[in-house]
Amino acid sequence: MSLSQFEDEDQDDGGSYLVSVSDLMIGLLFVFLLMLMAFALQYSTAEQAQRAQLELQQQKTTSLQRQLDSLDTKRRFVAEQLIAEIKLVQDKLSKAETERDEPPRDFRRLQL
Repeated sequence: MSLSQFEDEDQDDGGSYLVSVSDLMIGLLFVFLLMLMAFALQYSTAEQAQRAQLELQQQKTTSLQRQLDSLDTKRRFVAEQLIAEIKLVQDKLSKAETERDEPPRDFRRLQL
């Protein structure tokens, strides 16, 4: 072998070294892009799950608010009934007190 053949081999090794480094960099870039796409897909899936959960919570909140309104209406109705019954009992008590305080008619005739 001549000296020029060794020089050619040295030059080829330098060029192939740069080619293999660029191939490794392209491979790393490809892996990075795959990881980025996997992350984006996972993010969008998680975002959709969060939106579905938020919608479900809003529906539950609306349902509970309706139940609360219904119970409030029932509570007001029962309170009005109780107030009416209390007024009736108070009226009966006041009539009973006036009858108790007022002497019987037969007793008034005896005194005259």
